[in-house]
Amino acid sequence: GDYTIEGTTLSGGIGLKIKSVRLWGGSSLSHASKMKSSNVESTFQGLQTKVGLGFSLLSPVSINVEYVTTDFSKVKTGNAEADIPDPNGYDSFRWTKVLASVSLPFEI
Repeated sequence: GDYTIEGTTLSGGIGLKIKSVRLWGGSSLSHASKMKSSNVESTFQGLQTKVGLGFSLLSPVSINVEYVTTDFSKVKTGNAEADIPDPNGYDSFRWTKVLASVSLPFEI
């Protein structure tokens, strides 16, 4: 069936800027994703890492590409909670994605 996915991440990172190119990487302190369908809701918990590259062609606008990996280590459905890998279910659960964005970066 159809699923709705919501995610929340608390993360930190570090970056480097050379002329009009920015490179960054980061890791989450925690990540949670809820997957909902019409009859079940599951919450997956784990960690997320990312690396990104941004190009500032017209300052202050930056065009960015990020590669993000999320490795889930726990799943909770209803009152049942399990670790991943789980011999009765998931061997592993990893999401990877590539994000493209436009941003207005600032430095502090």
